Amino acid sequence: MIRKLLFKKLLFFCVFLLPLSILAQTISGKVTDSNGEVIPFASIVQKGTTNGTTSDGDGNFSLKVNQLPVTILVSSLGFTTKEEVVSSEEAVTIVLSEDAVSLDEVVVTGLASSIKRSNLANAVSTVSAEDLVGKTAQTSVDGALYGKLTGVNIISSS
Repeated sequence: MIRKLLFKKLLFFCVFLLPLSILAQTISGKVTDSNGEVIPFASIVQKGTTNGTTSDGDGNFSLKVNQLPVTILVSSLGFTTKEEVVSSEEAVTIVLSEDAVSLDEVVVTGLASSIKRSNLANAVSTVSAEDLVGKTAQTSVDGALYGKLTGVNIISSS
């Protein structure tokens, strides 16, 4: 009698509960640049789907996928998009390389809505990429912008 009950419980576990653990795997890891610095808020998307996430402030991410191996696309502003094949649930480190030519122009309005540059009713200033890259020794964008625009206060929060 006890053997029968034990067999039924084992059969129930194998038939119903074991496949649930196989249905979804979680891949996790960290997004860094070529210098080992973390890249916060990078976009991580499973290729060919809308399944995705973003990395946290420390560059860490976690993404549930249906099956392994899976191809993920990792992108962030100022970096080239990288395609990575993940075949296990072990933590992965994804290194993005900088893409200096991808930023043609950044328009910062201080408003909560998107407005075309020609329709702005307030002052507009322009800084070219050459002015930022060629003349400053700063390692961050906010440091490079400091002093380049009149009437703009640059404050770094980190």
